[in-house]
Amino acid sequence: MQLHNFEFEDARESFREAQEIDSDFYMAYWGEALTQKQPLWNREDLDAGRAALAKLAPTAEERLELAPTERERAYMAAANRLFSADGTELEIETDYAEMLGEIYERWPDDLDAGALYALAILTTSHNGREFDKYMRAAAITEEILDRHPLHPGALHYSIHSYDDPIHAPLGLRAARIYASVAPDAVHALHMPSHIFLGLGDFAGTRDLNRRAYNASVARSADRDGVLARNEAYHTHSWLLYAHVQLHEFDEASEMLEYLASQLVAGDEMANAQLIMGRAFFALESNDWDDPLLDVEVDLAGVSPMHRATEHYIRARRALAQNDLESMERHVNEIAVPESSGPAAGDAVPRVLRDVGQGQLLIAQGNAEEGIELLKAAAELEHTLPPFIGPPAIVQPAGEAAGDALRAMGEDAEAVRYYNMTLERAVNKTRSRTAVDAIRASG
Repeated sequence: MQLHNFEFEDARESFREAQEIDSDFYMAYWGEALTQKQPLWNREDLDAGRAALAKLAPTAEERLELAPTERERAYMAAANRLFSADGTELEIETDYAEMLGEIYERWPDDLDAGALYALAILTTSHNGREFDKYMRAAAITEEILDRHPLHPGALHYSIHSYDDPIHAPLGLRAARIYASVAPDAVHALHMPSHIFLGLGDFAGTRDLNRRAYNASVARSADRDGVLARNEAYHTHSWLLYAHVQLHEFDEASEMLEYLASQLVAGDEMANAQLIMGRAFFALESNDWDDPLLDVEVDLAGVSPMHRATEHYIRARRALAQNDLESMERHVNEIAVPESSGPAAGDAVPRVLRDVGQGQLLIAQGNAEEGIELLKAAAELEHTLPPFIGPPAIVQPAGEAAGDALRAMGEDAEAVRYYNMTLERAVNKTRSRTAVDAIRASG
């Protein structure tokens, strides 16, 4: 269950404890190895995984010879392939998925094999969100849930299969159940919010991530007081975004102050969290005098997406202060890579640079060219894969275009661009209230 819930550290401890109790417990070595390959998070320690398998026997062939049953032999053969060095990552992952599929086909009552097969299919989606693979995985999880409605792996991987605005309604069954199956597991408490946020349910997103974050705080006592695991910050960022969208600005401000305090304490992970959190806060509250915007962040250690976001927010703050010279400087500091990957986050620098340049042109009196640039950025953004979680582009280009068009009295066209944002960032408060206001006045 810990493995299915992505509680990898806990699962590793459990498998090692099992080895101490019974050094011949074959699957304990398999399980420990799997905790070192953390799918969907892009986190792995292949050497540690190989070392875990080597504790059973030094070679793949010897490990297979020790298998007490045919099914355990099949599981170990799949693990041997997963931790092999023969082939590309995609080739290895594809072979691993096929081997798990064969296990599930041969032993159809092994629902864990089916769940791991679904997860393995999701892992092979290297070119953005490949919906054919996601729906294949979903079909497997649906079959398992019909037979075992509380299976933690099927619930978890079903949510991952459906966690985009298009498919989110299909994930409601799993989302409504999963948090109750593992009430102390941080990631399990968080996961249903993937569906709720995809549906624009900010209150549900807030409540789940508050529970998940509080669980992380409670668990920190067992981890030498360490809270800043990726899971903790992940739930913290979703909770902060939900507070902002609900206009619970006092709660959001307290969370931002906590991040600022973590920076002072030397926690480098807080840099990216603070950049995104205060960007969402400033854009939604329109409070450009908030002293939290003065907190220095280290841009050297964050991703191009986060650097672009910080420069864009500095540009927007300069615009609010009517300092167009500073605005232009910050917009020009947004570095756009020559090439980018398939994920929406990879396009953030280009979209934010174009949005910033469009807003700068309008402020300089060149409204026609500025509007066209904003529209083009919105059209580009609309072609990107859907966001999973809070928008990677903190100022959606469709919303920026809608704001500019509305300011010029072009309400009908503004609604079109606001709705482009709402298709991707469902129910986003600024865009939704703008559309409601335009329709109420018309």
